[in-house]
Amino acid sequence: MEKTEVVRKVVEVIGNVQQESGRMPPDLTADTYIYTEIDGFDSLNGVEATVILSERLGNAELADDLFLPEKGHRDISVGEIAVRVCDQLNVEANVR
Repeated sequence: MEKTEVVRKVVEVIGNVQQESGRMPPDLTADTYIYTEIDGFDSLNGVEATVILSERLGNAELADDLFLPEKGHRDISVGEIAVRVCDQLNVEANVR
């Protein structure tokens, strides 16, 4: 699995969370910032997305703070989340 596949899964999961929350699934790229560019997405949606993503990755153990921005930062991008997932799964993340 490469970063591009992880990005695809993150995008899919965020879209599903948005849809299940009654919001339109957004058009996402690796450069999309989830809290400032996705209508209504919040930290609780991030927790829900982490659980779903873990299931879709074969019940991978993902960190609880996967969707939280780095300390001192306001937001996190889909690509940054994908890099974190790759790091946690020991997957090469050098593909943008």
